[in-house]
Amino acid sequence: MENPISNTQQTTALSGKDVFTVLGTLIQFLSIPAQNRDDIAVMMGCIPSGVVIPLHSHADPEIFYILEGRIDVYEGHQNTWRSVAAGDVLTIPGDVTHALRNNSTSMEGHSGKQKEYL
Repeated sequence: MENPISNTQQTTALSGKDVFTVLGTLIQFLSIPAQNRDDIAVMMGCIPSGVVIPLHSHADPEIFYILEGRIDVYEGHQNTWRSVAAGDVLTIPGDVTHALRNNSTSMEGHSGKQKEYL
């Protein structure tokens, strides 16, 4: 399995904070592990239309709060895709194989707020 970090590009956001592009997804750290005894990181991200984060797994669990739009998530233990939308919380336990995709064909549901956030 390819290491997503090897495809990382760092830029500076409008907010002056570092933003990383990982497999087409914009990610900004809001809190890093070093700030809280290496227990947790909080990130904000944007998955543009047509982008797929391929099947992968890692030891750490992930919790997503969907700010706007809709994404599809695949969890290996359920062996199916499902949709989550603005206002939903998505929890993926550690060591669970998963993938994410934005199947929208337009920017519907994406008001450009990622520029404000990131």
